[in-house]
Amino acid sequence: MSSISQFAGGRLTLPARFIPVSTSYTIPVAGLYRVGAVGAGGGGGAIGKSTAACGATGGGGAGYAESEARFEAGTVLTIVVGAAGAGGISTVDGTGVSGGAGGTTTVSGVGISLSATGGGAGLTISATTGTIAGGAGGVGSGGNINNATGGAGGSLTMNNAGRSATGGGAPGSPYGTGGRGGNIAVSGSSASIGTGAGAVGGYRGGDVSGACPNSTGTGGGGTGSNGGDLATVGYSSAGGRNGAGVVAAVSADGIARTTAPTFDSIIAPFYAQSGGGGVGGYNGSGWLDGGPGGGGGGMSNSGAAYGYGGSMRGPGGGGGGTANNTSGATGSAGANGLVTIERIGL
Repeated sequence: MSSISQFAGGRLTLPARFIPVSTSYTIPVAGLYRVGAVGAGGGGGAIGKSTAACGATGGGGAGYAESEARFEAGTVLTIVVGAAGAGGISTVDGTGVSGGAGGTTTVSGVGISLSATGGGAGLTISATTGTIAGGAGGVGSGGNINNATGGAGGSLTMNNAGRSATGGGAPGSPYGTGGRGGNIAVSGSSASIGTGAGAVGGYRGGDVSGACPNSTGTGGGGTGSNGGDLATVGYSSAGGRNGAGVVAAVSADGIARTTAPTFDSIIAPFYAQSGGGGVGGYNGSGWLDGGPGGGGGGMSNSGAAYGYGGSMRGPGGGGGGTANNTSGATGSAGANGLVTIERIGL
C-alpha cells in the first residue's frame, strides 16, 4: 500500500479523482463524498484446433458499488483495486485454456464498506456438440445508492463444425447492470462466428441462432441499444447506438475515446468510462475493440498463428474469447478495476 495526496492547501482542486491502484487515501476536506468501485473484468478463453470444431467464450464484466457518505478531514480510506483476469493462451492443438477471473475491488473506512467482485473466466470447448457458459458477471455490494452486477460473457451452444467465440460482458456502472456478450446457438453449419460484446446500461452484444450458412461477426452493444444480431453475409461492423443515437462505441456523453483510458468527463466520473462493446469478427477481420468500459468482441478462425479477441479501454470489461483454426490462440484479458472519489457537497 502507498499513501497519496490528492489535494493541496485544504482546497478541492479536481471534481473527481480516479484511483487505478491499491492505496490509502486521506480525506483532505470535510464534506459529502461520492465513492464508486468497479472490479476487474474476466479474461476470455482461447482454443486453437486445426481439424474440427471448437469454441471459446468471453469473460464476465465486473460488479460496481457506489455510496455517498460524509467524511471528516483526515479520514483514511483503504483501497484495494482488482487486477484484470488474464486471457487464455492455447499452444497445443485442440487443447483449450480458460481465461482468468477478475479481482475484487474494495473501499473501506469509517462510514463506508464497498465491494465489487470481478468478472468470471471465459471457457472453451473442443467438440462439435455441447454448451459452455460465458464468464459470470461480478457483483457490487455495500453501496447505499448503487449496487450493480456485471454482464456475463456470451454463452456458446455447439452443434456445428465451425469455430465460434463470444464477446465479453460489460461492467456494472451508474447506469445499472452491464450488458452481456452476444450468445451463439447454431446448428448444421461449418461457419466461423464471433459475437459482439456487451455495453454499460444492460445493452447486449448481437446474438447468432439457428442455421448460420455464412461466417459472421455481430455488432457490439452500444450505450443506447443492443448490438446487431446475425449478419447473413459477412460481418456486421455496427455496434449499438449510444445515448446520442449514433452507431458507435463511444461514451454515454457522446465523446469518442478511442485510445488509452481517459478520465476527462466533466459531467460525472464514470461518464468517460461508458463506451460500447467491441464488435465480433471472423477470419481475421471485422473485430473491433470495445469503447471505454465495454467488453471485447469475440474472434473466430483468424488463420494466423494466434487469434486475438478484442480488448477493452476502461475499467471492468470482460475480454473476448478466441477460437482459431490453427494450433494457437490467445483470448483477450479483462480490464483492471477502478475507484472514483468525488467531493459533491459540504
